[in-house]
Amino acid sequence: TLLDQQQIKAVVHYGRNFDNAFFSPYDNSLSFGDGSRFNDLAKEESIAYHEYAHMVLNSIVRISYERESGAIHEGQADYFAGSHSNDPRIGEWVGAKSGLPYLRCLENNLHYPDNLEHEVHADGRIWGGTLWDIRKTLGVEVADRLIHASHHSLEEGSPRFIDAAIALFSADRDLYNGTHAPELTKILQARGITVTAYANQFVTGAQVRQMQKFNRVHQKTGSL
Repeated sequence: TLLDQQQIKAVVHYGRNFDNAFFSPYDNSLSFGDGSRFNDLAKEESIAYHEYAHMVLNSIVRISYERESGAIHEGQADYFAGSHSNDPRIGEWVGAKSGLPYLRCLENNLHYPDNLEHEVHADGRIWGGTLWDIRKTLGVEVADRLIHASHHSLEEGSPRFIDAAIALFSADRDLYNGTHAPELTKILQARGITVTAYANQFVTGAQVRQMQKFNRVHQKTGSL
């Protein structure tokens, strides 16, 4: 990726009492606030991993930071933060100042589309939790590799969870001959990320074509 060939700029005292951290795609930098309600965001490894994961995904494919594509961005960033720290809780140190046990947790039972809140961090918990289920089922080595590789199959624009699911199956086929398709199908079904769930919503022609593509991809393993 482009990250292999460049230095990364990180600002660890961004703003004044700034209660956030972020990746900027405009200058490919990471910024961490000192916090007001929160503790210094640069001092927690999961926050640093989270922002770096945004940068890595952005170096592979540009997807919109809104709706489900924004939730994919947030969910995968939480996943890699949790996976690298071997802890499903994100923001324990940061949130402690406000008496919070964490900011988000990958160990959840959130379900699509019932638990959509139409905010990227909140909805990212659904996708992040799904990826964490994959890690628990397939193991960290396979899951990390599979999830990272799936990003190369995402198309630019505004992919939805169903598109990210297709990308996971494509990566599994490329890396592992589709060995893990049954487990992936079961996990995604349990989370509600299925063709049926999308068919019950108002969809565009392009989204219908994506569902048809999904069915073609899974003609041998069963539809989600």
